[in-house]
Amino acid sequence: MEYLALLAQYQNLQENIAHILFDHDPMGIAHLGQSDAYQPEAEALIPLLTSLQSKEELAAVIYQVFCDWFEPAIVPLVDSAIMQQIADAIWLFWQQQAAN
Repeated sequence: MEYLALLAQYQNLQENIAHILFDHDPMGIAHLGQSDAYQPEAEALIPLLTSLQSKEELAAVIYQVFCDWFEPAIVPLVDSAIMQQIADAIWLFWQQQAAN
């Protein structure tokens, strides 16, 4: 795949994952009005997606990424409804991308 196509694919992944995180807003920071508030977390998740086999693994990885970026004591637990909803949405998007 040529470099520009690969870059465009990465940017699409990053933007969509950041949008999913922003919409679900697990850390309650969306009200600050920065639509790119979850870009670092989205960037951290992308390279890990290819090795995941299930939504459950993804939920654990999302939790770990958020613990890396925020104080672990304030991160919603991996089995919380919000983390499961985020994992469901990102997994669905990732599966759709893989099918294309």
